[in-house]
Amino acid sequence: MTFFFLLLFIIGSFLFKTQFLLFSLFSLTLILFIYDRYHKSSLLLSFGVSLFWSVFSVDFYNYSFSYKVLNLFDLFPFLAFGVGLYASYYMFYKILDFFELKSLNLRLELIIYFVYYVLIMLFGEWFFYYFVGVQNLATVAFPPLEICNCLHAPPAMAAVYMLMGPLFFILNTNLQIYLKEKINV
Repeated sequence: MTFFFLLLFIIGSFLFKTQFLLFSLFSLTLILFIYDRYHKSSLLLSFGVSLFWSVFSVDFYNYSFSYKVLNLFDLFPFLAFGVGLYASYYMFYKILDFFELKSLNLRLELIIYFVYYVLIMLFGEWFFYYFVGVQNLATVAFPPLEICNCLHAPPAMAAVYMLMGPLFFILNTNLQIYLKEKINV
């Protein structure tokens, strides 16, 4: 069911452009919290990481279709990162299950996830910038990454974008191990 909602989000974003994004991200977030009862801890952690980043980087965002909440953080990056981190982790393990690679070494999983996350993140940046029209007016003057002609951001911000997925992977993996141990005690 989660995959279906993520697919609807991508199709809706392509069809309705930026007018659809904030509403659909908010709706998708609510749907995930209501229906995905098996991954609540991962979902809460992804939005926790997202909230931390959104509060820390509030001055680096200026979208025409989003707004700042109590001048603490911008709603669009908060929702986009929360859903994006969760979805990348969720889809990664669906792919591992499909190829029956669930028993990989944790370090190898992290390396594969890092490559997967960076590719997905860069594709998403490229797709949403050129086809949906998502442009951060606060950072649009920065040169894009050469490999994808996307991710107009200061170098430190681009590095955080690329490292946020592996950080979430490490935090979430440890959280899941902790929760399993707590249940088995």
